[in-house]
Amino acid sequence: MSFQNPVHPEKSITEGRSPRRGASGSRAAFPVAVLFGIWILTLNSGCDSNRESATPVKGSVSIIDDVASNSSPHQIQLPSPTTIIGNLAPAEEDLHAPRFMGLKHLVAGDKELMLTWESAIDDVSPDSAISYHVFLSERSGKQQFDAPPQMIVPAGSQSCRLTGLENGVTLHVVVRAVDASGKADSNEAEWAATPNPVLFVDASVNESADGETPLAALKSIDEAIGAAIGLAGVNVYIAEGEYQEQILLFDGMSLYGGFQSGFDAFPDPVIRQTRLQGTSGKDTLILPPGNHLTVIDGLNFTGENSARRAIVADDCVLQISHCQISGFADKGIQIETDTDDGGEASGSLLFCDVRNNRGDGLRIEGFVDLVLRECRFTGNGQSGISSPSLQPRHGEKTRLDLNRVLVADNGDIGINIRISEPDAGDPEDPPRVRLGLFGVESSGNDDHGMGFDLRYSEDQNVDMRIRIEYCLLSDNRKSGVYLDADAIGDYSISHSNFEGNRGDSALKLSGDATGAIIHVRDCLFPAGQGYSLLYRGSGLVNVMESELASVGPDNKPLQREATGIVTVQGQSVMESIDPSMKHWEKILESPGKQQPSHALDSLPAPPKQRSAGIVGIVPGPGKLSQNNPLQWKVLLSDDSITPEISAAADGNAFPLVNSKSGEILTIEPSQDIGEFRKLILRVTVPEQSGSTEQSHRFEYEPAGDR
Repeated sequence: MSFQNPVHPEKSITEGRSPRRGASGSRAAFPVAVLFGIWILTLNSGCDSNRESATPVKGSVSIIDDVASNSSPHQIQLPSPTTIIGNLAPAEEDLHAPRFMGLKHLVAGDKELMLTWESAIDDVSPDSAISYHVFLSERSGKQQFDAPPQMIVPAGSQSCRLTGLENGVTLHVVVRAVDASGKADSNEAEWAATPNPVLFVDASVNESADGETPLAALKSIDEAIGAAIGLAGVNVYIAEGEYQEQILLFDGMSLYGGFQSGFDAFPDPVIRQTRLQGTSGKDTLILPPGNHLTVIDGLNFTGENSARRAIVADDCVLQISHCQISGFADKGIQIETDTDDGGEASGSLLFCDVRNNRGDGLRIEGFVDLVLRECRFTGNGQSGISSPSLQPRHGEKTRLDLNRVLVADNGDIGINIRISEPDAGDPEDPPRVRLGLFGVESSGNDDHGMGFDLRYSEDQNVDMRIRIEYCLLSDNRKSGVYLDADAIGDYSISHSNFEGNRGDSALKLSGDATGAIIHVRDCLFPAGQGYSLLYRGSGLVNVMESELASVGPDNKPLQREATGIVTVQGQSVMESIDPSMKHWEKILESPGKQQPSHALDSLPAPPKQRSAGIVGIVPGPGKLSQNNPLQWKVLLSDDSITPEISAAADGNAFPLVNSKSGEILTIEPSQDIGEFRKLILRVTVPEQSGSTEQSHRFEYEPAGDR
């Protein structure tokens, strides 16, 4: 059933806004709520378009049960619900939100979007009692989760169709599960798509027609692209079969594979493969620079070890999803930007499998904002994921966000990221770099599991944050993680398992920044060939509540080979990894695993909230010359805490004056302390929820000219 809202002459809620990346130049947007249409929708389709929503949707939501009831002659039937039996624990009341992997697949059509997902799992509510809330935004990451959703899909459903949408307007979609008690999960798994006219391609037809209906399908993808030139955007539906083509995909065009001939069912790229075979020495699919979203979904790229690269994307907005890429003579995917001309690449890789290519599985260069989720990079000749020159840019954010990604059995460092020097810019508006690795498994690689190398100096102001959380680093030829922190940043390694790595240490840390602090918390280091932790740096490593079981040749778990300091606080509270915390398990269909991740009987528990802490101090410990005033800046991971500070010169305490501005705490003596031989500054972060007290000691001596 599908009910259209009546048309009203509404004003656009985005009137007066400037165009944004990821949307067409035609900026028609969601109108103000059409209350009568919403009322009709609620009564007839069982879906609630909430009238209180901040950004109401023009159109309707329907659950497709019978393709014969569809108004369009080629309406695609969405999957029927399937029952997934979860591990239901008897309980007197429902204390926890559902565990839900989020949206699984999103396909754009002509003025419509089609959404599918797998059932959430709840401790009390059965599948039939879990409903789903749909949040939409024209901008990535801007869904308003604190407001009512735009759509409420009835309990027990696993799909919905949003119809009557404005063509050319990119929508960013998040679906959340809500149990019978009203508790909602908190996933932010975002997909993007742009409604646009549809062209159909089917290699099995005898000859090409106009491509505007399934019965008039074109025979090749290249013909569809040619037919779409001049349109503001197009969605190309491609049936299963073999396609030996080289493709230049223009701005705003999207490809969706995995359809069956006839195009009357939702695509399934695993069962119905759309195979795109590369040409020897050539790149298979090229995305030139552009400002509008381009989607590549459900294609199987095969290189036969002779085609050069599967996908090359240059300065564009892209989403690559449900793609398999294998056997290319160079890299599987290359995403690059023109740093000299302000270029940038943004978007996501979702549910992709990149394997057995002779170069890197994924290579990233320049200024990017990318999310990788539920992907595998395995058996590639070089790194699984490589970024030899990630570019910080003043006033902007460079981001790589990896969530549940498997990087295994590659011929070099599993994940190899080098951050280059920042561009020239306003020193008061520093570059922001965000590297987040959550639920990542990096195992069996022929070098380090992960490597992070800062290629800029401490005096170049960059707001750097690297967070490695809930990860598995195992059986790599060298260290599980190698981090070279030559500048102050927020470096956090927590709730991770370093198991069976074969280097001189499971975790290797280095760096020249004396004021840098690297936090290692709640980690396991089962017996490996080297130390649990090896530090060759000049700053501070703070190890808290971790099990240091791996020891080096001198039977010690920790080794310091430079001027830096390693402190250990608290005893391990993790005798073994709780199964609910194994966020890296069953990524897609990992070797030896039988079920895809979106169909797990038991999903990972949500991560614990990260404790705030100290990430650096300027100047760092060492000698103070006459030119260095007695003033320190303590850098915090966020502004929610105010550390306790004390100081003493040659054992005599002296009072301090503190002032806080955001994440920076400035400290200086309130009186002249005169000459001294040794000055000790103590900075203590009080106990927080789920975290014990942190105390740091910084020692200073006068230089010869003081």
